Amino acid sequence: MKRTPAAPGRVIEIDSVRIHVVETGAGPETVLLLHGFGASTFSWRTVAPLLAESHRVVALDFPGFGFSDRRSDINLGAEAQAARALAILDQLGIARAVVAGHSMGGGIAQRLTLLAPERVSDLVLVASVDAGITPPWQRPAARGAPVSTAVMRLVGRFPWLVRRLTRRSLRRIVFDPAHVTEAVVDGYVAPLLFTGTAQCVGRMARDALGVPVAKLAQISAPTLVVDGERDRVVPPAVTARLAAVIPGARHVVIPRAGHLVPEEQPAAFVEAIGTFLAANREG
Repeated sequence: MKRTPAAPGRVIEIDSVRIHVVETGAGPETVLLLHGFGASTFSWRTVAPLLAESHRVVALDFPGFGFSDRRSDINLGAEAQAARALAILDQLGIARAVVAGHSMGGGIAQRLTLLAPERVSDLVLVASVDAGITPPWQRPAARGAPVSTAVMRLVGRFPWLVRRLTRRSLRRIVFDPAHVTEAVVDGYVAPLLFTGTAQCVGRMARDALGVPVAKLAQISAPTLVVDGERDRVVPPAVTARLAAVIPGARHVVIPRAGHLVPEEQPAAFVEAIGTFLAANREG
């Protein structure tokens, strides 16, 4: 029998919800890393050590993913997840942080910044969804559109199928399919096989219904919007529109990268953040 992988970090309880957190580095500023849909702290495995050379870095698994809770009574909507990320900062005694969110995590980062602007020194949105619009699958007319929980349960019974679908999906969203090694597939698949993941996916769609759009024009934190030149999930044209809505936001497109920018081009990604932060500190 294959062993359940060990969590790389520690668990923090927020209102009785167990949240897995990975911490590294000890710089004067903190970078909070928020992962995307179907991902976990694993997504930041290469970037976190690079950022930790000059920053304290905190990455978390949102409930429903990674090594965090999958209880049926947890609200998995974006606003609730943003509030939990803020509570993590409270628990760790972090007054302000650079908040970086990838894909779904970018939408949560936008809401966190609006929820507590005084806690976000800088905002980095990576191949990010736009929390200022209502995606088709969250509109009332599309209540039946998300993949049903029943189907997800069926898939969850067959690990080989989860692995095959994950490998195929990852290869479709990266610039170079060679990036998707078996080790990368392992890192993504292992948490997806944890009991309760399938049910959480269904509940996320439900909890997203009725959540108001974010008023992005009210974001005051200096903002960097990053995308990969070959991102098929959130194309650069989409992130360019996102950057145009947020006052003063800068838009950077990284060559030879798809949707998984921090994994595909970690050095270029960290350099973009470093240049952005340095300019903000000089100003």
